[in-house]
Amino acid sequence: MTNQNRSNEELLNQGLVKLGLTEDQYPGLAEKLMTYQALVRDENERFGLVRLHEESDFVLKHVLDSLAPWQLLAGLPGVGQLVDLGSGAGLPGIPLALAFPQWQITLAERKEKRVKFLELAIDRLHLTNVKLWPYQIEELKERFPVAVFRAFSPLDAPLLKALKKLLTPQGFTVAYKGRREVLETEVLPVSRLLAHLQIVKLEVPFLDEERHAVIFQVR
Repeated sequence: MTNQNRSNEELLNQGLVKLGLTEDQYPGLAEKLMTYQALVRDENERFGLVRLHEESDFVLKHVLDSLAPWQLLAGLPGVGQLVDLGSGAGLPGIPLALAFPQWQITLAERKEKRVKFLELAIDRLHLTNVKLWPYQIEELKERFPVAVFRAFSPLDAPLLKALKKLLTPQGFTVAYKGRREVLETEVLPVSRLLAHLQIVKLEVPFLDEERHAVIFQVR
């Protein structure tokens, strides 16, 4: 059966099983994620959140992609307190918050329209473990053991400088990236500033695209 012939709900349920996020261990997760998907669909034009060429794009390219490295994240010290940089529509922070309500997640997003959407999403989804930072990340006083981001920034010196101030001394960053050859070119100029660098291939269910997680500390 092709992705086009599956409903979003089927894709999500089957994708969660492939990721090891089964209903018996994570009760109600699929339903909560479908509520989130519907909210993004209904508000996408109003807030300008994500580009969707196919009906299944949000589930595959955004929700399942956000959850794909959950086991890597769960193994990091201090993951119970993390910040999602340039959260946009709440990605990856909201799917992670729905899957792991014990994690305290800060969504950092300064674009006004997206801030308004995130306020709406936090309220509608009853995300008591999520808070919003609607300003520049450089102004954040809190320090985090873990930072994550998807489409926020290239791995360059200005970003690493900001991360150095944002993270605890042994803090980790997990960047969601695409093709390995591209990201290796991106990482090379700043490699001397990185410690414990890992590039891990991600398997996103039903997504025919190359995806990687880049995990590192800033020296």
